Amino acid sequence: MSTDAVAIAAQRLIDLMPTDVPWERQRFVDTVASVRGRPIRLVSVTSERLGGVTCAGTTCGLWLARDTDDLLVYGCDTSAYNADQVICHEIGHMMLAHETSPHADFRFEQLGSLMPSLANSSILRALGRSDYDEQAERDAEAFADLVMIEAMTVRQRRVSAMRSTFFRGR
Repeated sequence: MSTDAVAIAAQRLIDLMPTDVPWERQRFVDTVASVRGRPIRLVSVTSERLGGVTCAGTTCGLWLARDTDDLLVYGCDTSAYNADQVICHEIGHMMLAHETSPHADFRFEQLGSLMPSLANSSILRALGRSDYDEQAERDAEAFADLVMIEAMTVRQRRVSAMRSTFFRGR
């Protein structure tokens, strides 16, 4: 995918992000779910357990597509910024229409230990760090970077009479 296509996809969501409030992970995820017309559920687990889901053993984020919703799995024992980056990366795969694998390279017995209430049969497709090409990985990371830069910019904006008068919408 071209750099421009990644930037356009990221900008589509950035334009929907509220600019007058600090970054809120759940609000962003809800925006993406609304755009996609599918619920997204965040699932936090320990990074050690998450790493054991794929044969590569280095997974730090996981997108599980089911019939009626999507699950985004990320490490609960990392910084809030890193968790946001991982979530934005996985959302990048969604928004860039990267194909998920129908169970390739996954250790489903490990997946059951991550989320015991999740039936493996409910998973239609799975996308983890070790089962897609490098270009898709770079695209998803660039998408996440663009979203996080905007999130950090919005977070650091100060509300002032001057800004609200002369710089509306910026």
